[in-house]
Amino acid sequence: METEGPPGPPVPDDASDLDDLRWQVLREEAQQARRRPGPRPVRFGTGYREPDGRLSLRLRGFAVGVVVVVGCILLALLANAFGPPGRPLRNPSPVEAPGLVGGLLPDGQVLVGGERRDTADLRPAVLIISGQQCGSCRAQVDAAAARVSTLEVPILNLGPGGPVVGVTVLEDPDGVLAPLATARTRTYLVAADGTILHMDEAPESSLPAPDGAFG
Repeated sequence: METEGPPGPPVPDDASDLDDLRWQVLREEAQQARRRPGPRPVRFGTGYREPDGRLSLRLRGFAVGVVVVVGCILLALLANAFGPPGRPLRNPSPVEAPGLVGGLLPDGQVLVGGERRDTADLRPAVLIISGQQCGSCRAQVDAAAARVSTLEVPILNLGPGGPVVGVTVLEDPDGVLAPLATARTRTYLVAADGTILHMDEAPESSLPAPDGAFG
């Protein structure tokens, strides 16, 4: 036979009526915790500080993350402000085959001033390729360099004819640029995106200087 216990406290229809009772219980628990020895748990408040007043690990980790992100942003801004100017990506869709006007330089590696470089990195640049049978290569290279000296881009010379002031020696031990060489001295204008804009063959001197092509 079931026996009925003492009636419990009345349950209000609106739970918000219990807020005062809940906070009273929390205050009593906090008082009891303060009287107990040892570390005391934080039951209410912001939760951002430990019982001894130190910032919690959660907040400290968040602060470190913010500092790291802000530092990376500042480094990126400084790099863009004081670093070398960027250049456009290499032309992904040339209209001609490698080595032809409208195309790119043949892929491979050459020596620029004794340092190995990819031909894809020779941009913007002026390539002077001395003729295989030129009788006055030095004069032709000197004349070609003088015509393009105002472009303010690297001037590279492959083959006999150097050294010329303002011109860097270009060596091609693997024959990567062999398709560009002929019996006569040729000068190639290579834009910032790697596209060959123009080819001039000595003794003609019709080299253009398109605006913005070497930016």
